[in-house]
Amino acid sequence: MYRAFGRLMPQAQGWARVSLTVVASLLAESEVVVVVAQGWVQGVPGVVALTDRRLLVVNERPLAPTVISLTLDGDFAIQGWETPQAATVQVAKAGRAITLDAIFDRAPAYDLVNRAKARIAG
Repeated sequence: MYRAFGRLMPQAQGWARVSLTVVASLLAESEVVVVVAQGWVQGVPGVVALTDRRLLVVNERPLAPTVISLTLDGDFAIQGWETPQAATVQVAKAGRAITLDAIFDRAPAYDLVNRAKARIAG
């Protein structure tokens, strides 16, 4: 997890600390975070973390953070796009879509989308 955290820009690291603490508590033994993108999930700071086993979406909603764990299989979809201001990543599975927006540190977001798509493709 430290390697993925270290790839974030310092400002994104600050915004991601609480969400990544939640992510760390959810990891199974020997599960590795490959890449993490930081932005806003449901109106509050959050992250999307791709591990070697799944994709986690976590936000910092006080007292009741959003925590979603998704397997990357044939029912999983991910897309990303950008505006001049920021990038957005949307993940969907079983008819449910979750969006991470206001991503100012774009490189990890691009990496996350590309790695997830590659994993889905096989």
